[in-house]
Order: sequence, then C-alpha cells, then structure tokens
Amino acid sequence: MLLPIMTKDLRFICNLKQILEEKNLNQSELHRKSGVSMTTIRNLTSGAILERIDRGSTAKLLEALDCSFDQLYKIEWLEIED
Repeated sequence: MLLPIMTKDLRFICNLKQILEEKNLNQSELHRKSGVSMTTIRNLTSGAILERIDRGSTAKLLEALDCSFDQLYKIEWLEIED
C-alpha cells in the first residue's frame, strides 16, 4: 500500500518556500514577477487556501519561479506493507 509521506498541501508549501529560497525571492518579489496578488501569495505560503488557486495564477507562479508543475506540486510516496 502507498501512503503520502506528507499531505499535498504541506508538500506544496514546503516546495514553494524552498523554490523561493533557491531563487532568492521573497513574497513581494514573487508578487512583482508573477502579478499574483500579495494576499494569494501570503495564503499559499501559509497554506490557508491552497485548494483555491486557479490555473491562471498557477501558470503565472510557475513562470515567475521558472519551475515546472511537477517541481511545485510533487508528492512523495512511502510504500508500506499491509
């Protein structure tokens, strides 16, 4: 049986924060580069409304971060025995 190591929301937040750190970007800089509202970026980095991000905002973030969907949304799986 496969179980997620951490929830997709937590994984997204960790990945987003890691990518921001690697790119030396803060929330304000991501806002300026992407055009995504500061409220949305704050909510995404805190995990407040992850399920509400639309495709357009996702595309803008991916372009601003210069990363793929898989890099941002990856989920790791842990195999366990029944």
